[in-house]
Amino acid sequence: MTCIVPDDGHRNKDSYIRVLDKPRKDGGKLKMLHRIEWEKAHGPIPEGYEVNHKCKNRQCSNVNHLELLARSEHRAKDNAERYRDRTHGILVMAYKRPDLTQNQIAKHFGVAQSTVSKTKKDYTNA
Repeated sequence: MTCIVPDDGHRNKDSYIRVLDKPRKDGGKLKMLHRIEWEKAHGPIPEGYEVNHKCKNRQCSNVNHLELLARSEHRAKDNAERYRDRTHGILVMAYKRPDLTQNQIAKHFGVAQSTVSKTKKDYTNA
């Protein structure tokens, strides 16, 4: 199944699409489209839960690509993926640019030099 990404709506700085939940004259407010679609299909989102994009496309509103996760689980999942991407980037840069120091790589990724050192060490010992 493919992602459903509408042409309309307001994309915020994190790439989520926001749309009016009802006409503005009726007190409509901007709300995340994927949350609106989830609630249409499954009802209200319980307190402490968030809607996760399994497809990783924040603009997608296909309810088959969405799942409900506890807020803590959602954040842990996002952080794990963010760190995995950063780890990959550090390793690629260290391999392709051996002329760069660990401090230069760290500055590029906004991390401490010790993070670069540990990442390289963990990968070498794997």
